[in-house]
Amino acid sequence: MLSNILATIFSQPDWQNVRNEVHKMIQPEAATWSHKTDQRRLVREILYEAEKELGLTLTDEMVEILSLQILMIMKRIELEEYILVPEAEKQVLQQTEAYKAALHITNKLGNVKEVSFPDDEVCFITMNLLGSKVQHDNFNRYTEQELSGLKEVVQQMIDDFQLYSCVVFDDKNGLEENLISHIKPTYYRLKYGLSIANDLADSIQKTYQDIFHLTKRVMRHLERYVGKIVPDEEVAYITLHFGGWLTKEKKKVETKFKALIVCENGIGTSNMLRTQLENLIAGLNVITTISMREYRTNEYEADVIFSTNYIKEKDIPVIHLPAILTNLEKERVIQRMNELFDSKPPEKNVTDHLMDVIKRHATIHQEDDLKKELVHLLEQTTPRIKEIRKPMLNELLTEQTIQLKDRVSSWEEAIRVASQPLIDLQSIRPDYVDAMVTNVKELGPYIVIAPNIAIPHARPEKGVEQLGMSFLRLKEPVHFSEKEKHRAQLVIVLAAIDNQTHLKALAQLTELLSNEDNVEQLISASDRKTVIELINQTIEV
Repeated sequence: MLSNILATIFSQPDWQNVRNEVHKMIQPEAATWSHKTDQRRLVREILYEAEKELGLTLTDEMVEILSLQILMIMKRIELEEYILVPEAEKQVLQQTEAYKAALHITNKLGNVKEVSFPDDEVCFITMNLLGSKVQHDNFNRYTEQELSGLKEVVQQMIDDFQLYSCVVFDDKNGLEENLISHIKPTYYRLKYGLSIANDLADSIQKTYQDIFHLTKRVMRHLERYVGKIVPDEEVAYITLHFGGWLTKEKKKVETKFKALIVCENGIGTSNMLRTQLENLIAGLNVITTISMREYRTNEYEADVIFSTNYIKEKDIPVIHLPAILTNLEKERVIQRMNELFDSKPPEKNVTDHLMDVIKRHATIHQEDDLKKELVHLLEQTTPRIKEIRKPMLNELLTEQTIQLKDRVSSWEEAIRVASQPLIDLQSIRPDYVDAMVTNVKELGPYIVIAPNIAIPHARPEKGVEQLGMSFLRLKEPVHFSEKEKHRAQLVIVLAAIDNQTHLKALAQLTELLSNEDNVEQLISASDRKTVIELINQTIEV
């Protein structure tokens, strides 16, 4: 309960008064939360030492939360009110690196403040350290036993994400290491009932709806491992990892600008912002992401700094921006980059041109308000920087791409027959069909994603000319192996052009096929119209 309350308080930038009141309850001698008492300063310094013990860097937000928790624990011990941790759980916690760091914290505080921390309280601090959001993590310090289970979970999640999204990550090992950085504290937060308040969760779900939907599906591996449901706030952070990696692998450009990102929301948010910026600005190379504390205490070489919080400029120009960029914010970033690095004078944007026209023909009484409304109108109607358009399922599965047949002679013929409409439409070349068949021969029946459903696909460079999808219904099932679970009556060929454009249609297809009644109706359909009606019903829901 305490962790949940503190996480919520510190995630709300407007709750400064609440933070002040909480702090005064613990340390009445401090006027506000920003007033650094000797005791609070000591706790923070010891936490920084514990970071070195753990080989990681906590986010600035987590340092504040942990400082407050430790001060409250000391107050509770003073009142002789203690927490009890089950003996079996204590034995597990005592085997972790975080327990050593918690001992360092309590021993140091005990020596300075003459307070004795019972082992249950040390274990309680260990729980909170294990569940803390981090900026950087060093996996060399963890035992193989600590990481092996989570590594397997992450590998299964990545495998399923590739299967459901029909993409193949080029740097799968890099994604695995990146994802473990967030999965490890997520696991401990779930295990010990700790909470994070992700104020970006709603925005992530709306902006990256397709990727969030796919991520939520693969979370079953973590849920099975920890024995608890993963809340949407945690799913949203993991969505950032997958989304960032999907975008990262799309482009390779010549480096023109070296950049830093200062972000206190942790690795996932930093990576998503990084990929948005590198995709937006040609030649941008984000050399590292750091916390505000690291920015203040160290010197860095870069051409520009992007920060999600206000920081005072030193020698390097700073561009302030949110963690998720709207089209208007992307335009502002580009304008600022042009001002900083383009020798040509910046051109007026559409809003300024409109204001000039209005001034020539009318008297403006509230110029700033009018300009804001024009900016909002242009953002809604004609965004300057368009997002990738992702077609709907009913745009890909049409009368031309749907086939209903009774039987075929083999699984190989099923793939070739199902692919023919896409060849006729010149969406794919025959090479792509050969590649799909070869994949099954070499990798096995991985394309059978559920009973009676197969989704053959291959990499875009194997022969895709344009995005496409085709549907084949068979009355008699075709077998992709001798096992009963590898038979299929619905064969849906996917021809993707990149890692993202097909995700909306694929998410809608998943929604359609996750309902067993829909699957039965598709198998028993007597005409294409029935299939199209089912697709449209799914999209409208």
